[in-house]
Amino acid sequence: MQTTNSIFTGSQSTPATFVWQISAMRILSKIPAVLAALLLFSGVAVAQDTNRYETMANRLKELINSGDYAGIQTNFNGPMDAALPLDKSSAFFKGLTQQAGKIQSFGEPKFAAGAMVFPAKFEKNTLDMQMVLDGRGLIAGLAFKPHKASKATKTEAEKRTLQMSQADRYTKMGNQLKELINAGEYAGIQAKFNKEMGELLPLEKSSAFFKELTQQMGKIRKLGEPQPVGETMVIPVDFEMDTLDMQIALDGNDLISGLIFNPHVTVKPASEKHQTQLSLPFKGSWQVYWGGDTSELNRHHDVPNQRFALDMLGVGEEGKTQRGDGTRNEDYFAFGREVLAPADGTVIEEIEGVRDNTPGSMNPYSAVGNCVIIRHREDEISVLAHMKQGSVVVKEGDRVVRGQKVGLCGNSGNSSQPHLHYHLQNSPVLQDGLGIKCVFQNVAVTRDGKTETRPNFSPVKGEIISPE
Repeated sequence: MQTTNSIFTGSQSTPATFVWQISAMRILSKIPAVLAALLLFSGVAVAQDTNRYETMANRLKELINSGDYAGIQTNFNGPMDAALPLDKSSAFFKGLTQQAGKIQSFGEPKFAAGAMVFPAKFEKNTLDMQMVLDGRGLIAGLAFKPHKASKATKTEAEKRTLQMSQADRYTKMGNQLKELINAGEYAGIQAKFNKEMGELLPLEKSSAFFKELTQQMGKIRKLGEPQPVGETMVIPVDFEMDTLDMQIALDGNDLISGLIFNPHVTVKPASEKHQTQLSLPFKGSWQVYWGGDTSELNRHHDVPNQRFALDMLGVGEEGKTQRGDGTRNEDYFAFGREVLAPADGTVIEEIEGVRDNTPGSMNPYSAVGNCVIIRHREDEISVLAHMKQGSVVVKEGDRVVRGQKVGLCGNSGNSSQPHLHYHLQNSPVLQDGLGIKCVFQNVAVTRDGKTETRPNFSPVKGEIISPE
């Protein structure tokens, strides 16, 4: 099949691929004031170092309150600085202070939608400051939005009802697009875009894309069932010549804010319960930094293969996770601890040779870092990531047994401090899998100063866990 140029600058794909980034940078004259760089987030979740974000938030507070706009600018990374030069950022922050007053304090930060969110109490109002830092600790994205009070966690029944409602919205839009694309009604497709989409992709360009899509793939015959992926839906689209996955995002007005056509991937449903008996993949005490069944408890929750992943920090003296000032990997109790096979299996992939990061810096170019992937059953595969450089002692094809050392905990890959990332998925291909909720045998669990032994246990954020 002929390769098609996508509208996205300089990229090519086969078959046709077309992407619009959902977010757009703009300065608004009234609160909510929004300032955001165009961002792409890695699908690999990492332990987010809250301290880095708190440090930057407090630095911004001082700079904004003092009107030091050049000082703010020095904390932007390259793309952010290019997207928002000093004259524009100065006007934005000046207007923000005039409307909301000075920042008085920040509330407890929470990770959501790829960013850290701080409730920011101004003199006249409370806003949510949404911030993203790059691997060097510089600001890669920033937004101020109306404050949203925390909502109680939805019940499973409420979640299912919401998912059904969302699926109906996306199915309706999918069917509308089907009719418009097949009829060549490009102006009609354009009318389904929200304002940002329409500005980024005028009718001339969108018409050329959809015309070429139809030439290569034929007309759309039918749509499959939509499946949620993060804040978007993926709908299998059966064309006359092939099947593609249409990933689509709708805004609050049911207008299209993001769209992409990718090669169709058939994903085997993940089992609700695994058959492999798992043990914790380490010795000693560890704190669950991210873990649980909701996005509030688990930063990985919206990533399909890592939905039930765990990020764990080694615990040492007096329940602390580090000694000293935390500027060296050796300051962290996790660094250099043994990583163990959680069950018998065969090593199907090992990654070695990735350098360990300096705490506070991350390496998104080798996201999992040094990693060992073990197949226990055909559809039960363990992923152990961010290990220490030079420490992996197994290789592809090796048989391992439960409790066998496979390497040492490190700080490699997309990791801001030494920790162990572990998840179980149903595919040997990392990006194609679906996560499986992990239940470990014989776990000593400490929460609120009380310790109890649990025979079959799935850890949750905030708990201290260790093998019995």
